[in-house]
Amino acid sequence: MLYAQSDLNRYPGRSLSFGMVLLILSFFVVPRLFQLGHILSWDEAWNLCALKSLAGHGTLFLEQYFRHPPIYMEIGRQLSPLIEGFEIRMELLSLFLNSVTFILLLLLVADL
Repeated sequence: MLYAQSDLNRYPGRSLSFGMVLLILSFFVVPRLFQLGHILSWDEAWNLCALKSLAGHGTLFLEQYFRHPPIYMEIGRQLSPLIEGFEIRMELLSLFLNSVTFILLLLLVADL
């Protein structure tokens, strides 16, 4: 036996309650909500141009479409790229996908 029983009691599992996961997630999501509608960076604008170009049957930014994860770009195509407010919808999609990834990471790290 590598560890004495007293050592095991000193380090309980890394379990997190559901409320703790929600609290951690709120620290992750709430600050980002205030950034919705920010000035787009180069990569964000390039993605939106690729999706708008594809939706408008253009080819100018089409090669950029295939340089990103297919789920992100395919869901983005379904968010009506040619209708006003597309940028906010894509930011919300990114926030949602990042939050799901964050929760999965928490579940892998913690023994829930």
